[in-house]
Amino acid sequence: MTTIIRIGQAPPTLTREAFGQRYRAQFYDPAFEAEKDSIARLEAIAWQAYEEGRKAPRTRRAGEGFADPTYELSLEWLATRDRLGEAQTRWSKIETPSRVLVIGGSSRNDGTCPGEISKTWRFTELARQVVQAEGLEADVLDLSMLTSEYGRKIHPCKGCVSTAMPLCHWPCSCYPNHSLGQTHMNSRLDRYVGYYEPSTATRRWIATRPWRPAEPARQGRPRRSFQVRLLQPQGIAMIEKSASVHWIGRGRLGQGRVSTETRALNDHPYGFGSRFEDDRTGTNPEEILAAAHAACFTMAFSFACDKAGFATTEVDTQARVRLSKDGDGFKIDRIALELRATVPGVGEAQFHEIAQTAKRDCPLSKALASVPEITLEATLLQE
Repeated sequence: MTTIIRIGQAPPTLTREAFGQRYRAQFYDPAFEAEKDSIARLEAIAWQAYEEGRKAPRTRRAGEGFADPTYELSLEWLATRDRLGEAQTRWSKIETPSRVLVIGGSSRNDGTCPGEISKTWRFTELARQVVQAEGLEADVLDLSMLTSEYGRKIHPCKGCVSTAMPLCHWPCSCYPNHSLGQTHMNSRLDRYVGYYEPSTATRRWIATRPWRPAEPARQGRPRRSFQVRLLQPQGIAMIEKSASVHWIGRGRLGQGRVSTETRALNDHPYGFGSRFEDDRTGTNPEEILAAAHAACFTMAFSFACDKAGFATTEVDTQARVRLSKDGDGFKIDRIALELRATVPGVGEAQFHEIAQTAKRDCPLSKALASVPEITLEATLLQE
């Protein structure tokens, strides 16, 4: 039976005019106008390379150690191969410290819009701390550099090995491809070989996992694998958040200003009127506590659903905190949580079990264990 190769997805070869437009786009700045003729000459060279498909313009004969010693191999590929061999040699030595590559997967940093570091970067830093706490060296690859650093590019793997193993080379020979201007790939492959295991950080989770599970452990040093999930932050440094209050005046006549670390509340007023009377211009400790408990429980519920194999689509929680008289003072004697959630695929019984577990285990519920009554009314909504 003859295999029929299916083709037709690849784009057609650019026309000379289209190529020129794309090439000149990088010189849009009027400052390049003075070098217009020079750019035209460079464009002509680039067009010729594209038309002829000069992927690897600098080569030499492969030499000994290759199936065809006369084959012209890319100098860049050979240099990468040498670096990988050196990295593999260092990795195999028992005295070489184990290293983990932590990859920050966010495309945003404080040098991009909206001008602040990403949550993923904070998670990446947590992962780095966990790795170091394990006695390993940690190196960070921050993918946000792709959106904020000049000339930084990473081209995707073409998946040659998924089609036919003989088509795939190590190191990858797809890049660099100078005829297409794809010149950044092999330059840092050695960064991956020298690591004990890499890790990836995203907004949802941080995990480290073996780079090549099929490889034998380094002699004298067994391979370990560990995961650090935000759902189960084993080994993650404690997280501490803060808020502050500035109070002016005496007792019932005084007024306070409350601020949180993130400035979600920024000098927001509160006082006797907003706590015990119907003054709606300020906040009060009970509604702040209600917001905190609702937020904590909602996150715990969504994470618990995810852990059980169900993805929440919408979750709404309302918390009511009751302040009651207690002798000469006051106490919080009841917190009522109301949950309404859409969770495709989950059964009614399992939904309620997950919700009750989240109520019991969320950090705010644990912190509020002295409250006599914490109730939960949970409703599973249909899509």
